[in-house]
This record gives sequence, structure tokens and C-alpha cells, in this order.
Amino acid sequence: MINCTGLVETELIRELNEYYSRTLHYEFCLNNRSHNFLENLIKILSLTPKINIMFKDVEINNLEWNNNFEC
Repeated sequence: MINCTGLVETELIRELNEYYSRTLHYEFCLNNRSHNFLENLIKILSLTPKINIMFKDVEINNLEWNNNFEC
């Protein structure tokens, strides 16, 4: 998604966003998901950036700990 100059390919990202939006809409309609379900899903998904940062911190701290640990 990022080309050799470091610029984001916005058209590809837009197409992927549209594809996944349509797929999710189809699945939710197919499975008769309620408004309450969608509200809870949005709350959970809104936490993913924080969770991602937390995991990155754990990985970095784990690497530092492993590098300093001597047997």
C-alpha cells in the first residue's frame, strides 16, 4: 500500500475500504445483527488502536528484557 517513495496509495485503500464495508454489511444483514450488536462492535473496534500500541510496547519491552538477560 505504500510505494517506494513512501506515499500511500489512496485509491487502493479506498477500494479495500469499500470492499470490506460491503462485506461487513452483507454479513450483518445475513445474520440479522441488531443495532445493539453494531453499537457494541463499534465500541470494541474503537479500542483496537490502543490495544495495538500496548502490544507494540510489550514487544519492545520484551526484546529489551531478553537482550539484557544472561544465562
